[in-house]
Amino acid sequence: WIQIVRHCAGLFPTRLLAEWLGTRAQHLVRAVPELASSLAAEGLAPTLDTAGARFAFCDATLSLLHAVAGDRPVAVVIDDVHWADADSLRLLDLLCRSAHDAAVLVVVTHRDVEPCVDLDAAGLLAGVAGHGARLPLAGFSEAETALMMAGRAGDEPAAALVHEVHALTGGNPLFVDEAIRLLATGMTLSSLDRVPASLLATTARALDTLGDDELALLRTAAIVGREFGEGVLGVVLRESPARLHARLLAAGRRGFIRAAATGADTWTFADPAVHEALLGRLDAREAAELHPRVADALRS
Repeated sequence: WIQIVRHCAGLFPTRLLAEWLGTRAQHLVRAVPELASSLAAEGLAPTLDTAGARFAFCDATLSLLHAVAGDRPVAVVIDDVHWADADSLRLLDLLCRSAHDAAVLVVVTHRDVEPCVDLDAAGLLAGVAGHGARLPLAGFSEAETALMMAGRAGDEPAAALVHEVHALTGGNPLFVDEAIRLLATGMTLSSLDRVPASLLATTARALDTLGDDELALLRTAAIVGREFGEGVLGVVLRESPARLHARLLAAGRRGFIRAAATGADTWTFADPAVHEALLGRLDAREAAELHPRVADALRS
């Protein structure tokens, strides 16, 4: 929000800001201290450590955005909003509520599998999502992977190579890009036998938000394979079909797995990073116990 306020305030003369916002303008110095002298706000505390100060800043920020929107259309874009704290999300919620009455477009991006900063933030983020349209972004299809490869390489890739890259990466754009860069150096896809460390670290943070039962479910599914059926998993876990299906649906809503195209009651991990990160969390004792049970279930 500091970046947004600083940018908008820099678009207009201080005199005009004061005219538009009146006494509320002085609260903008909490984000843009260099405005303090011109807005006669030298004595204003520069912190937001009280509820009253935070409310005044929010009110001034919303007034500024609406004032700017009266002069020109405004687009507010916030990336990785899952990292925002509760106060920032409250301001975002207020902006979304009021944006319908102004020339303001609000675009936020977040990852379903990333944890929010705290439980309050998670609830607020769910509320923010209710104010507009959601555009879920899954991994690339095979055709989209081909387009990305062609755009990077400058010519049409072979269909067999596209299929191999898509199968290996799950269509994850970051992983597809890694594959393209390896191929450009003359290396083979066998060099991509591991997911890039940066993707594993991101996925690990997301997995940390799961409970023990949820993690145990997904770790067991990971042993079955990148793609797994409910029948096999139910045998391994000795769980009723109805309960298992409900738990898998919940994991799907979190973005860790999705329904596979190969058949009913079959699932696949959202991308290779999720599968590999889960396998990395298996200790030797758990693996020794589960591998024979999975093998028996696959043979039955």
